Amino acid sequence: MPRIPPRIAPLALCAAALSCLTGCAGGAAVYSDLMAPPSDADEIPDFVEEPAALLEVESARHVATDLGNDLWIAEGTEPDTVCVLAVNDEDQNWVIGCTLWGSPLGIGAPGSGTGYILRPDSGSGNDGVAISVNIVRGRM
Repeated sequence: MPRIPPRIAPLALCAAALSCLTGCAGGAAVYSDLMAPPSDADEIPDFVEEPAALLEVESARHVATDLGNDLWIAEGTEPDTVCVLAVNDEDQNWVIGCTLWGSPLGIGAPGSGTGYILRPDSGSGNDGVAISVNIVRGRM
């Protein structure tokens, strides 16, 4: 077996460790719903009080209407957070929930036993009905 010169061995060890660290680490979580182009539907209703306290309003994307609930996804105001907003226009109830980027989050829908799970594109294991790429309807 060939011998590695003493000055090269530390470099080879560092290169091997760096390769493993970069190759083994997962990429950043992706939320395809956030990448949709802006539209008029993205505007959050006026009765939602101070949404800018929790989410970046200009990043909000309306992703679906489900069982009378309008659903938005948005970047959070806290670093590395993502949020989901569920609004029931009929009774003007709403819920905002935020979580760390890449972590799943469940919220209860306004005025019902239905819940929504926010998850990154790579999220799995959440039983329920896919409402969008990043939101699944399930029971809370």
